[in-house]
This record gives sequence, C-alpha cells and structure tokens, in this order.
Amino acid sequence: MHDINIKIVITASARKEKVEKTSELSWRISVKEPALRNRANTRMREIIALQYSVPITHIFLMTGHHSRSKMIRVITS
Repeated sequence: MHDINIKIVITASARKEKVEKTSELSWRISVKEPALRNRANTRMREIIALQYSVPITHIFLMTGHHSRSKMIRVITS
C-alpha cells in the first residue's frame, strides 16, 4: 500500500461542482453540498475516491474538519 497526502481547499454550497488540481498534491474543490452535518466533507471524499479509483474508506481527513483548508490521506494499493 502507498499513502498520498493531499492539501485541499474546499468551497461548500457552490453552484457547480468543480475539481481543480493546482499542483500534484494540492487541489481546489467546489461542492454543491453544504458544510452542515459533514455533507461537504463526505462529498469531497467521494470525489477524491473517484479520482484515485479507490473506495471512500481509503480516504482519511487528517486535518481541517471544520475548515476550508484540509489535509487528506489517500491509501492506494
């Protein structure tokens, strides 16, 4: 298994969903879901899981649970 740490800046409650890689390990993501009840974080994890073709259970939110700036860990095989 291989771990990848990615810095993410997320915008919740956006009009359109958007994923932009600002560098290999830094992304900017906009999601339609609100920040309430962890919905934006869950959608962000779904997007990252799709990008890396891994299950959502392999995406871990390390820091920034209540912030726009986050650090996540992706476990790839």
